[in-house]
Amino acid sequence: MSIIDRKLSSLSIFFPCYNDKGTIGTLILEAQRTAERLTPDYEIIVVDDGSTDGSRELLADLAKKLPSLKIIYHSYNHGYGGALRSGFEASSKEWVFYTDGDGQYDVRELLQLAAAVTPAVDVVNGYKRKRSDPLHRIIIGSLYQYAMRGLFTLPVRDPDCDFRLIRKELLNRIHLTSTTGTITIEIVKKLQLAGAHFTEVSISHYFRVYGKSQFFNFKRVTLTLWRLMFLWVELFIPRLTGRVYRFFTQPSVGLVIRRIIELNFWRHRQLLLNTLTTYAPQGPILDFGCGTGVLSTVFDPQQYVGVDTDAISIAYAKKHHQGRFVNFDGHTIPFSDQYFGLCFVVGVFHHLSDPQSLRAFSEIKRVLRPGARLLIIEDTKNSFPITRFVQAHDQGKFIRSQEEWEQLIGRVFTIEQKGRYFCGISYYSYYILK
Repeated sequence: MSIIDRKLSSLSIFFPCYNDKGTIGTLILEAQRTAERLTPDYEIIVVDDGSTDGSRELLADLAKKLPSLKIIYHSYNHGYGGALRSGFEASSKEWVFYTDGDGQYDVRELLQLAAAVTPAVDVVNGYKRKRSDPLHRIIIGSLYQYAMRGLFTLPVRDPDCDFRLIRKELLNRIHLTSTTGTITIEIVKKLQLAGAHFTEVSISHYFRVYGKSQFFNFKRVTLTLWRLMFLWVELFIPRLTGRVYRFFTQPSVGLVIRRIIELNFWRHRQLLLNTLTTYAPQGPILDFGCGTGVLSTVFDPQQYVGVDTDAISIAYAKKHHQGRFVNFDGHTIPFSDQYFGLCFVVGVFHHLSDPQSLRAFSEIKRVLRPGARLLIIEDTKNSFPITRFVQAHDQGKFIRSQEEWEQLIGRVFTIEQKGRYFCGISYYSYYILK
C-alpha cells in the first residue's frame, strides 16, 4: 500500500506562529495539499502568538481564501508552550498533527507519519535524520536530547523534534501546563504516562530561512531549565512534589522570601504612610490585589479593605491580619460606586495586559469617591543586573518601563505625583493619581 493510499479518519493540522511571515503562508498551502491526500475531513489551524512582523495580516488574508483555515490570535506572546496548548485545545479531529511555523520541517513528510499509523499506535514522533543548524545549536541540542531522555526516561530518541501526529483521544487524557519550550518534554512524558504507544519516523530538517530562533537567549534557556527541574519533580516524585509544592506555595513561605528580598517592604510602607498623611482619605481604604494582606498593618483595621483573586491568600490574610478581606473574581470589585476614599495597588498590573489593566482601572475608578487618590506601585524595567534577573523569572509578563507605565495609566487617571525607588533588590515606580 502506498503512502497516499493510507487514510486518516479526520485530521487537525496546526502551526504555532510567532513572526513567521516569510514561511507560514507556504506551510499552510502545503498542509492543505498534504491533508487532502490523507482525508477529506481536515482542518488547518494557526495560532498566532502575538506576531509583530505582518504575519497577522497575511493570515487574515489567507483565512478569507481558505475555508479550512482557522486562525487563533493571541493578544500578546504566550510563549511556545502557550501557543501549543491553544492549538491542541482548538483541534477537533481524531488525529492532531503539529509542527513549527518557521519552515525548518517539511509538512509534506506528514505523509510518512501517517503511513506509520496502525490501530496500536497513538503517537508518531518524528526524529531529525540530520540537524541543519549552526554548530553550537547542534551540540547543545544533542546534549539536551541525551539529558532529557535520561532524566525523564522518554520513549523517543528526539523529544525536541516538534513534528508529531497524535490521537486526540490521548491528548484529552492529559493536562499540559508549560508555557515555555519545556512543553515538548511534558507532552511526550505525559502521553507516555497516559498509556500512549509510540512509533518513530525519520524526517528532514532544514536551515531557517526567515526570522530567528526565539529560544536561544539567556533568559529563555535559564527559564526553561528552571521549569524543567520542577517538571521532573512533578512527574517522578509525586508524593514529594505535592509536599514541596505545597510548602513553597504556602502564603507564609512566599511572604518570608519577599520580606527578605524586599527588606520587609519598608519603602512601600513609607510611601503608604506619606500618602495617608498628605491626603487624609475620607472613607474606607482599598488594597487592590492585597495578597496575604501584609501591608494592611499600615492602616486602621476599621478602614482597611483588601481584595484579591487568590482564595488561599485571602484565607491567610483573614487568619493573620485585622481588617476586611474579600475574595473576588478579578472583574468586578464587590462594592458600590464611590465607596472608597483611597486605593493602593502594589505589584498587580505587571501581571495584566493593557486591556486587562484598563478594565481594572475603570473598575477602581468606579468605586473611588470624588477627589479620592489612587496609589500605584509597580515593578519597572531597568538595567540593574540583579533586578533584571529577578524580573526575568517573575511570573508577570508585563513589566513596563516608566514611560510605558505613564502612558498606560494616563489613559484613565491624572498623574499628580510620581517617583521611583529601589526596595531591596527590586526597582519600582510609583504614581499618585486622581
